[in-house]
Amino acid sequence: MPLIDFNEVENTNALDLTGFDFTIIGCGAVGIHVALLLAEQAKSVLIIESGMLGEHAERQALNKVTVNRSDMASSAQWGRKRALGGTTIRWGGQALPFRELDFKERSWLKQPSWPLEMDVLVKHYADAERYLGVTTDGYYHQKLARLKLSPPFSSADLDYHVSKWAPQPNMFERHGKNLQEKTTVLFNAHCVGVTKSDAGKCTSVTVRNFKGAEIAIELNKLVIANGGLESARFLMLHQLSQSPALGQGFMEHPCMDLGVIAADDSAKLQEKFSTRMHRRQKYGIRLSLSEAAQINNQLTNSSASLMFETPESAFDPLRALSTLVSKKNPRKLLEIVKHARLMSKSVLAYLQHGIVLKPFAKIRVTAMCEQLASDGSTLSLDHNHLDQFGFPRLKIHWVISEATWHSAKYLARVVKRSIENTFDVDVHLRSEFDAESLAFDSDIFNSVNHHMGGAVMGLDPGSSVVDPSLKLHDVENVWVISAAVFPTSSHSNPTLTALALGGRFVSTQVGE
Repeated sequence: MPLIDFNEVENTNALDLTGFDFTIIGCGAVGIHVALLLAEQAKSVLIIESGMLGEHAERQALNKVTVNRSDMASSAQWGRKRALGGTTIRWGGQALPFRELDFKERSWLKQPSWPLEMDVLVKHYADAERYLGVTTDGYYHQKLARLKLSPPFSSADLDYHVSKWAPQPNMFERHGKNLQEKTTVLFNAHCVGVTKSDAGKCTSVTVRNFKGAEIAIELNKLVIANGGLESARFLMLHQLSQSPALGQGFMEHPCMDLGVIAADDSAKLQEKFSTRMHRRQKYGIRLSLSEAAQINNQLTNSSASLMFETPESAFDPLRALSTLVSKKNPRKLLEIVKHARLMSKSVLAYLQHGIVLKPFAKIRVTAMCEQLASDGSTLSLDHNHLDQFGFPRLKIHWVISEATWHSAKYLARVVKRSIENTFDVDVHLRSEFDAESLAFDSDIFNSVNHHMGGAVMGLDPGSSVVDPSLKLHDVENVWVISAAVFPTSSHSNPTLTALALGGRFVSTQVGE
């Protein structure tokens, strides 16, 4: 089945794109995953993608937004990609599922809850892991045992666990051949219109290429899988939902530096907290607030990571080797010989623990926090600024509440206490954590390109956009599969959960 560049189609009337069981908007991580799952069930699938192979400035310009915070502008435009493979052409490939508490009602947070339990996603999480190319053996005790890792301290407040990184993060590179064999992909094709019947069913979409040519494509079932921001914008632009919840509950993962660690020898810290390799699989280490800590202290979900960074002027074994090999720099060979003892120590650390030891690393403690959907963050259309196709830009109003700030403070202090007591080092928290009377300032947080909410799922059409099956409440044949449907954000990277929702969608369709 073909990969069609709509920009190169000379006669659009000769292009036959009729009779597909499913039409998917977006050829990113979720769109590719859902398309392949449907194709495995003998469903015919058309994917429509506005981007092309690789990143292109004209396509990226479609991501321009109006924002209330400058850091969100870069996150929204350059933190997501319009291309075959979507944002996966530039992401790191980190996978981490939500936890059971994330799906439950947490009354102390006063925000929406998921209309489904985590149990229904367990199988689909595993399918998503296989799709990404990561192992399916858990993220906590079982995985730690296989990595020969154990928690460095006993804490009722913190969970020590891993995240997993896809060995090939670009999902079009990983699955492109299979995708072309089993589906039809139309790229350089931007959706400019959706036609609905009087009965409220979507009957066709109109796409335009970047040269001005258009074609209308008949629909059977339409799946919107074009990302956490663009999914909500698509619904607004084409007036596919009349729910008052559309555009409400936008979430990001507020991030910040919690402080720095002063250690004369950081090897033991790196052994427990550094990113590592095991059987060609990359793992990150996180310290997350336990479910008990969240419940007992009425906190949002949050996690911390230790970042080991070598200054440019200091010797870094991996950097020295990379420069020697890639640039054939003889001075680096002399530097390696000079630091032979450190090199042998680094080799031993890699063989024993799968880590790249950085002997002169500076250590930062960073946090990724859950943002409440009820913070007042919204998505809307900016009719004063139009894109190159004449459509209003997305307007993002991002608000972070004190609930996130309180959780970050709690996390910082418990991490400081646990690490200092265990490793005999000093953890210097940022000054804001030592001043109880200091007023909350949301500018200490920054965004991290994790866009969620805006088209949340729920049972009530008045307070949600899609139902638990991800179908629009007010349209018969349209589903939304992206992080836009998340009612809550957890502290976890959203991709794995969005993929699991896509797997669940396919299982319900096949069962019809």
